[in-house]
Amino acid sequence: MTRRIVLTPACLSGGGGGHVVRTLALARALEAEGATCTFVTSPLGGELLARLGWNGAVAVAEARATRLAAIRAATPEAVVVDDYSLDAAFEQESPGLVMAIDDLADRPHTCALLLDSAHGRADADYSTLAPRARLLLGPDYALLRQGFAAPRREPPHRVGRVFVSFGLSDVDGIAARAVRMLRPLLPEALFDVALAADAPSVAPLRALDDPGVAVHLDADVAPLMRAADLGVGAGGGMVWERRAAGLPQLIVTVAENQRPMAARLARDGVLAAVDLASPTFEADLAAAFTRLLDPAARLAQIDCPHARCDGLGVQRAARALVEAVTG
Repeated sequence: MTRRIVLTPACLSGGGGGHVVRTLALARALEAEGATCTFVTSPLGGELLARLGWNGAVAVAEARATRLAAIRAATPEAVVVDDYSLDAAFEQESPGLVMAIDDLADRPHTCALLLDSAHGRADADYSTLAPRARLLLGPDYALLRQGFAAPRREPPHRVGRVFVSFGLSDVDGIAARAVRMLRPLLPEALFDVALAADAPSVAPLRALDDPGVAVHLDADVAPLMRAADLGVGAGGGMVWERRAAGLPQLIVTVAENQRPMAARLARDGVLAAVDLASPTFEADLAAAFTRLLDPAARLAQIDCPHARCDGLGVQRAARALVEAVTG
């Protein structure tokens, strides 16, 4: 029997595209399990879904009341809520079984399933916030797109390709800024820079007129990531994409909600992290990048036993949701 599932991710100007990306990955995995999926999201979220190749149903609704109305109109058996501004009250008013996607553990939930892929997350974090939910915790449930689970164990002695991507949020042209700072430190390497076509960094990167900088717009980043020797970019979901691909990484925290997890991952040796808001950001970025040119430092990240990610979390999450709906 076909299951009707609605996914309602946040998507706001200047950020939030990651919610759409990960719920789209989940929708595709749910379709593989036989479900029929509909998105209810903002106009910007609808535009992003179209750019990412989603051909299924999309209802555009931004305000809380109109989102609920659109969800109810789809008569779903389950609803996936991925929005930090929504909590138990919204979930309680949603029809059918509810799965909530959270990273912050800072608000109450009444959902039946709660997914939080953060490293180090424990049942105790949600014991009072989601007391009735089945918890799907840790990187085993990271909602990744297809194509990343192809790890390499031994990094090359020299870094020949650097993959630079800050996802869909190129805050203050950070991609171009990072390339300008790092390129002189490794002039012999190829820098593959993946960007949204409307990102602020597109024009300044093209103006570099540097054959060692390749700009990829709205590209499938999985093969670029697998071909690279070192990754530079934002926190969030791309951390787990790089981890699944076996790519050593240097992340730049560009949002407040990324900072606690970045600090924990860096402390545990999973990645190197610098903060865009730091007054010493440029010196910190150059120093961290230089350290990762040492093959031993990159191998230490790849071999780090913490926060393993096999890239199959989206299939686990889809199966858990379908099983919960079917009873």
